Amino acid sequence: MKRAYHYIEQNKPALFDWLIFSISLSLGFIFPSLREFVISPAFSYWMLAAVLLYTTGAWLKHPPLYYRIIRSGKPRKAIPLLFILIAGHWLIFMTVVYFSETAVRKILHLPKITPENASNGWSVFITIIMASFITWLVFRNRKTIKEITHFSATNLFRRELVADIFL
Repeated sequence: MKRAYHYIEQNKPALFDWLIFSISLSLGFIFPSLREFVISPAFSYWMLAAVLLYTTGAWLKHPPLYYRIIRSGKPRKAIPLLFILIAGHWLIFMTVVYFSETAVRKILHLPKITPENASNGWSVFITIIMASFITWLVFRNRKTIKEITHFSATNLFRRELVADIFL
């Protein structure tokens, strides 16, 4: 068990890259062209799945990551051009949330957006709030983190591994 744990720990970036490569390759067989993917009825559901998996991954990764950073004792470095990184992340997720709106409306049995009901602005407001929440979830900064005593190192590792897969 310990050998597998250390193997995965040491090769987590490579395993993650292979997972992304495999998923990308399989999507290439399902949707041979980007145009077909975007105009497919399932596109909105794929975007909704991406939003949900990414949000869950960001929520799961935060405690183990900060616990590991604090335990390492190394000072955290400032990220250059952090504002541009945050703004770019927000814009990307605003777009993804916007594209997932059709799936959400179908799941919740809400009416489609038409020119008559599009002028109220609620759709845009909710999209902005959701993109802001996801961006906050990823970039939030805890100055102090409570000791995580109810999780063992193995559980924290597993949680971070699942979070990486979701991300």
